[in-house]
Amino acid sequence: MKRVLCAMSGGVERSKTALLLLEQGYEVVGLTMVLTPQQGLPPNPTEEELLKVSVEACDARKVTERLGIEHHVVDYRAIFTEKVMDPFCDAYLSGLTPNPCIECNKYLKFGVLHELRKALSCDFLATGHYAQVVFNDNTQKFELHKGVNPSKDQSYVLYHLDQESLSHTLFPLGSYSKDQTRKFAADAGFEVAEKPESQDICFVPCGDYAAFIEEWKNNESHGAFDPQPGPIVDTQGNVLGKHRGLLYYTIGQRKGLGVAVGEPLFVIKKDVATNTLLVGRSNDANLFSIRAHSCSYPSEDSFSEPVSVQAKINYRARLRSATACLDDNNDLLITFDEPVRGAAPGQAVVLYEGDRVVAGGTIFYS
Repeated sequence: MKRVLCAMSGGVERSKTALLLLEQGYEVVGLTMVLTPQQGLPPNPTEEELLKVSVEACDARKVTERLGIEHHVVDYRAIFTEKVMDPFCDAYLSGLTPNPCIECNKYLKFGVLHELRKALSCDFLATGHYAQVVFNDNTQKFELHKGVNPSKDQSYVLYHLDQESLSHTLFPLGSYSKDQTRKFAADAGFEVAEKPESQDICFVPCGDYAAFIEEWKNNESHGAFDPQPGPIVDTQGNVLGKHRGLLYYTIGQRKGLGVAVGEPLFVIKKDVATNTLLVGRSNDANLFSIRAHSCSYPSEDSFSEPVSVQAKINYRARLRSATACLDDNNDLLITFDEPVRGAAPGQAVVLYEGDRVVAGGTIFYS
């Protein structure tokens, strides 16, 4: 019998993931990570101490007890802070627009958990992501595909998975919609079926990134963090007004700029070196090409020659037709058939051929 380490937060996806694995004949080991800072925890807390402060861990424990499976709770707060929270704040303050979910998947869910999978003698790691792993008999490669339900597809945040990871990863929910998952969990009697669906970054539940970064940096600097105002300048060099601090603006933003010129203006760059917010008209905000560094290729596709792809420039963006190839620095150059707006440095661009993820990387200014 194959043994599977199943990541569980107590949410409906993870609950159904564990149940489906049991029905498919696997031996399932549940695992819950405590990631965010918790009040009242001593250094090197025991599992029981973690259960006392983590609602997610308690919910997951109830599910595993109902299913009769082994369950572990682990303290990964230090690595989560090092690899996800600190880089998120630093990137924003450097004028970038990071996606911490990608870093969490890379370093935590498919990094340290694969190491733990090996330590616990498990053959596979399973998560509740809406994506699919497909083995291609012709190429003899594992492939990362979109989830069946396009409105819930999460393949965008998984582009970093390589052949080793894909060969030991299961996504049991990839062929299900969210509603089907909730009904399945409710029919099975899981209380978590009625829990609200999470939409925000886990450590910024209110969705106010700037307020979180202010608080985080003030705690770190004992109240010395002070975002500085600076000029708002258009592409002709005209000073149009003053911004509150670059932290409070995002690439592509149109509303809330505090300046008016009789036509819409968009944020097109945050120049940290001069503390300048660069804005432009609609045509100024359009891009026909972008570049991406730190690229991953799940099925080891070659981009030495131009390849026709569908590109997604952020998690909620629609797919755009484009051509991609490697430049002289081994970065990906993506050229769009039609102009795009809102391609923010620091965000990920993910490339598809049909339902298959062929590449992904981090957008940067060229």
